[in-house]
Amino acid sequence: MQSAYAKDLVWQLTLRDAADEEILAAVHQVNLRESRGEDPAAELGSAAEYAATFSGQRPSPARSRWVTVAGILAVAWLIGTAVAVERFGFDPPVPDRLFALLGALLLLCVGVGVAFVAALSRARRATARIATH
Repeated sequence: MQSAYAKDLVWQLTLRDAADEEILAAVHQVNLRESRGEDPAAELGSAAEYAATFSGQRPSPARSRWVTVAGILAVAWLIGTAVAVERFGFDPPVPDRLFALLGALLLLCVGVGVAFVAALSRARRATARIATH
């Protein structure tokens, strides 16, 4: 059973996109301190402070990929709407620019939402992996 401190540390490191090896090493340090009866918060500071000491931050490939795809789709939506309005006389129910911007914003929100879900999924996997070690 993991302590609340270890669980918070896993979450903090996952938010910082730390490597799995870093997460395992950090939780191992916390578990060692707790097994000796020490308070990890007193020694290491809060989980967020301890997580900030890890330098191996790297962008999450899944998050970067989804945000990139959403950005490309949003730009394509803006260009497509402009072409449809100019070339084919497409008349959306709202002003053209507003229609284009709302569509692009919706696509960006979907991409960011998918990236967030990917990050949560990664956090769950990391927590499960650490719980089994």
